[in-house]
Amino acid sequence: MHEASIALSPIDVASEVLREHGAARASALTVRAGQWSSVVPEALTAAFRRARRGRGWRARA
Repeated sequence: MHEASIALSPIDVASEVLREHGAARASALTVRAGQWSSVVPEALTAAFRRARRGRGWRARA
């Protein structure tokens, strides 16, 4: 399931950028997967939720 690595990568990059700028949180993180990416949207959403929790990120209220 490559959706997990696709979900982890932008979270890791965003976390590094937040650290570099001394920021506490991001207001949004958008990931787009094209039709030829072979990504299953539901699997990516589930992987992103797991990755986000594993990295201490919270969903917007």
